[in-house]
Amino acid sequence: MKKLMFPTVSLLFLIVVYIWIFGGIKSDIRKEKEKYKVFIGQKFVLEKDTLIIVDYSMIQQNFTLSNGKEVNENLVFNNSKSQ
Repeated sequence: MKKLMFPTVSLLFLIVVYIWIFGGIKSDIRKEKEKYKVFIGQKFVLEKDTLIIVDYSMIQQNFTLSNGKEVNENLVFNNSKSQ
């Protein structure tokens, strides 16, 4: 019985730690998505064209516009500060 107790407790501990870490990461991702979600649907002027921001990619760190072009997030942030 004692031989089974250590692996079982160790496994339960690892599962709890995994859930705690994964939950924290998931929460951070959700907060990050909310920060960029406010830009989706906004108008964006690019080279005298008025376009709509339709998507954001966290991996590539860019926004996709209604014409399919992708622009760096800094371009969108700087544009929103100037307005």
